[in-house]
Amino acid sequence: MRRSGSATATLGESALARQSLQKAYQLRNRASDAERFFIDTLRDRDFTGNLERERRTLETWAESYPRDARRHTLIAGLALMSTGQHELAIAETEKAIALDPDSNPAYANRAFNQLLLNRLDDALLTVRLAAERKLESA
Repeated sequence: MRRSGSATATLGESALARQSLQKAYQLRNRASDAERFFIDTLRDRDFTGNLERERRTLETWAESYPRDARRHTLIAGLALMSTGQHELAIAETEKAIALDPDSNPAYANRAFNQLLLNRLDDALLTVRLAAERKLESA
């Protein structure tokens, strides 16, 4: 359900995505811990708008799964960019890259946050590092 909602939202079908994510939230007790964290994160981002609770959920998720780079990338991408905490977002992407040097979204989030801080040279370096690893992103 959660993946269906995320993919649908990406395709611009927001009403269908909301239905799918709402169903996932209703069934979250049947999901794994990691899935529940993701469902709660999306609920706060897409339904309640509680970005602070979203950030706390993502931080707890990262603490629960310390070797999983995706959690740090999500903290940077979903929560911190939305709240303007660009320095913290960059630090989270660096944790993600340290755990998984081929994490394409981590490089993209880092470069984007660097751009938002008007650090053009740093953003260009981040993009070059991703290119050297043969990572591609739209």
